[in-house]
Amino acid sequence: MQTINNQMIETIRQMYDMEAFSPLMEFCQGEMRTLNYLLTNRNVKTLPSNISSTLNVSRSRTTATLTSLRRKGYINMEILPSDRRCLVISLTKEGTDYIIEKLKQAENYIGLVVTNLGQENAIKLIDLLKLIVDITKRNEA
Repeated sequence: MQTINNQMIETIRQMYDMEAFSPLMEFCQGEMRTLNYLLTNRNVKTLPSNISSTLNVSRSRTTATLTSLRRKGYINMEILPSDRRCLVISLTKEGTDYIIEKLKQAENYIGLVVTNLGQENAIKLIDLLKLIVDITKRNEA
């Protein structure tokens, strides 16, 4: 069993180290993950606490990420008129354009993988990834 564990760890490490895989990995952490969340929820009033709790990131980390994104011009942070203690976060046009371009890069990578795997193997991989998600969710509960 240890050999299989080691092989899995090594294979995942190799994937992470590949330049082609980096567009996907960006969506799993930090600024890109936050921008993707904001794009997905662009019709909802989003507060920093929503981002923190949904993405399972500390409030301080969320604050640092939002500050960086604001400096880059990718988000707006506006005080909620009905509750001056709350900030509403939204994407700017620059932020929207940036995240959409990054999504296209990730989709191109996935397209390359699916094409080379073939539909049958791609479906098997999706099923295995879903199984990993389900197992992990059960163990987190």
